[in-house]
Amino acid sequence: MARNVRDAVVKRISGAAVLTFVALTGAQPAAIPGWAVNTKTGDDGCTAYFEYAEHGRTHKGVGLRLQKTKDGQLLVTLLLEDESWRWAEGETVEADFVIDQSLYAARVRWHAGEVTRLSTTFLPPTDALLGILRNATELAVRATGTYQSETTFQVPKPDPAIDALRSCVHEP
Repeated sequence: MARNVRDAVVKRISGAAVLTFVALTGAQPAAIPGWAVNTKTGDDGCTAYFEYAEHGRTHKGVGLRLQKTKDGQLLVTLLLEDESWRWAEGETVEADFVIDQSLYAARVRWHAGEVTRLSTTFLPPTDALLGILRNATELAVRATGTYQSETTFQVPKPDPAIDALRSCVHEP
């Protein structure tokens, strides 16, 4: 991946304060088509980010972070970015999380780190989530209540990105 493209991806990732996606510290991202994978973040976590333009104009992105807790448990943080969103920074939103048109988790608390980004952290056990994400092609946030909307995100071939992240945090 060209350095200027990588730097642009890193800039997007590092802007999400809630996730603490951090800038690359000299490590080259893993070569996984479509995904920028950072295997060296300095805080025992690893990140992968995929971005695309929907219908040639709306920027969207999906970030995935694996991090081990002090007791060896695996946390999975998911970041969803849509340039058409306008959340209040620091706002908390309750919405369903959908994987390939099937409800994975209802009433998930999502946090707006920036106006175009929502993130959430899934607590252990996370093996089932990672297993489902491996073969996923589409993720969605389905807001209920006042907003009543659904935003979908494409995730091309996340399996190799998840493998790289698991290897990075020494998780078989």
